[in-house]
Amino acid sequence: MTIRVLARWMPAVAALAVLPVAAASAAAASTAQMSHHAAKHTVTAVTHLVNRGDSGGGGNSWAYDDFTRTAKVTFRGVAPLIDCGTLSGNCYAFTASLSDHGHFETIPGALTPNQGAPYTFSTIQSAVRGHFHGYGLFTTFYATAMPDASLVPSNVSGNADPSYLWPDLFFPSSASVTGPIENDWGYFYYAPHHQSWVDASFNGDGQLAADGNITG
Repeated sequence: MTIRVLARWMPAVAALAVLPVAAASAAAASTAQMSHHAAKHTVTAVTHLVNRGDSGGGGNSWAYDDFTRTAKVTFRGVAPLIDCGTLSGNCYAFTASLSDHGHFETIPGALTPNQGAPYTFSTIQSAVRGHFHGYGLFTTFYATAMPDASLVPSNVSGNADPSYLWPDLFFPSSASVTGPIENDWGYFYYAPHHQSWVDASFNGDGQLAADGNITG
């Protein structure tokens, strides 16, 4: 009797044993599909910025910039709703980056960008034109909508839209965007007479003697 009962239930047990394998395969396929989608889904926007004040260690504008910015937002996957601070709808994870290159013109009389020793209270002596390039990388952040490059302005004059909030521009005003932090960045400036200045997250914000300076 016992043997017959076991025989009767064996197909069911076998079926139960197959289900986790099928579920695992489906999950693996879903994960692979999501990873492929994330790797492909990068949205890029290019903006020309002019008359943009460039701040330094003195907290003021020491130069006006004219440059091109290439910004990218990359989809990293679906995130828990709590990461977007919501209880319904959708939540997605992203990373972002900025790449800038262009020119600057110094402002005579303004404090130099490096105000650390031995440059404390140094001022720009004359108007000079130089060139610079730089980058910014953002930590993972979350939004309730997908990015749209057409929302990013193609031209900006002045100091509107600070760089540390630039990824927000990719999302509609109705979306909730949480947590973009520019934690890795570096800008490299070159002026006539062999002047240079490096302003970066890895060198004390350009306020060390070894970071150089632009004095005009």
